[in-house]
Amino acid sequence: MKNILELNHVKKEYSADGLKTLAVNDVSFSVPEGSFIGVMGASGSGKSTLLNLISTIDRTTSGRIILDGTDLSQIHPNQMAQFRREHLGFIFQDYNLLDTLTLRENIALALTIKELPRAEITKITLETAARLEIEDILDKFPCQVSGGQRQRCACARAVAASPRLILADEPTGALDSHSARNLMETLVMLNREFGATILMVTHDAFSASYCKTILFMKDGKIVHSLAHQKQDQWGYFMEILNTTAKVMGDSGYVS
Repeated sequence: MKNILELNHVKKEYSADGLKTLAVNDVSFSVPEGSFIGVMGASGSGKSTLLNLISTIDRTTSGRIILDGTDLSQIHPNQMAQFRREHLGFIFQDYNLLDTLTLRENIALALTIKELPRAEITKITLETAARLEIEDILDKFPCQVSGGQRQRCACARAVAASPRLILADEPTGALDSHSARNLMETLVMLNREFGATILMVTHDAFSASYCKTILFMKDGKIVHSLAHQKQDQWGYFMEILNTTAKVMGDSGYVS
């Protein structure tokens, strides 16, 4: 299976007031096409920095990140925005929808930027909205719908342009438990039915239990990985909690 994303010995170091901080420390892993991978870790573990590196918002100090065959370090800064538009989809905790646009216009925006024909934009927007069950509210503004519906719109926007990789940054952080469950079921649907490749950063074990594989970060390193085997989701959730306790309690925990 082709790898959409490959990280090879990635490091990110910050310097301030003469002090150096190694936020990401020799991280290597790959994300196969069609996978749903979670990155778990406490605040300060390096997971957000890692996401910034993959999303081209920040640059590595050393090591290589290969996204869909392209070495991110070789992209000219002037081409970064276009590269993100063509290869990446984003789902954020705070939705990042434009309040002055309807849900329909928010979804269509990424397609418009790619300069697709108007008829094709309309078709893709309607089809994507229907699969995410928000076709009846497309002409409402974000402030007129629930948080769960806004997040479904954000998912529709992320997947509409057929990105090679969707990056989800704590997507359930602003949702109640019911909406969080619905969103995670939506991400699973995007993965299974749309074939979307998803990399999600989270500190929440419940959200992580929907992922096929989880990478645990601590002190800038990947210290353990856990794959969903044949156990039911509750069993997987309990295994995640146990692994998190071990990772947090033992600085040398590596498997």
